Amino acid sequence: ANASWMVPLILGEPFRSGAVAFAILTIECVVSGAAYVLGQHLQAAGAVRAVINRNALSIVPIGLGLYFLSAENVVVVMAILLLASGLVRLVATLLTFRRTHGWVQIMPVPSRNDVALMKASLVKKGK
Repeated sequence: ANASWMVPLILGEPFRSGAVAFAILTIECVVSGAAYVLGQHLQAAGAVRAVINRNALSIVPIGLGLYFLSAENVVVVMAILLLASGLVRLVATLLTFRRTHGWVQIMPVPSRNDVALMKASLVKKGK
């Protein structure tokens, strides 16, 4: 919703048509960033092959989408395909976590222990 007024404000009125793609790609950045960070943990834990397989699997939505891509709204469709690719990568990563570690713990908000740890870290840096 913010993209409809934010894109013209920042980039100018000629870029208003890119607001939808901007909004989709903003979500895609968050999803792909989460998949990337979790993938780094998997690589550090020695599951390099799983990360390679996950990345190869994430190409499938783009390949299938390109086959059916029409000339209308190419940018928006490509943004949707990138989002689908990121979602496939994130789901594959979470499934790999479950298989390799036996758990998946995703907390949308930090726990009390996390908040206490952050506060303690900030107090130490402030001294």
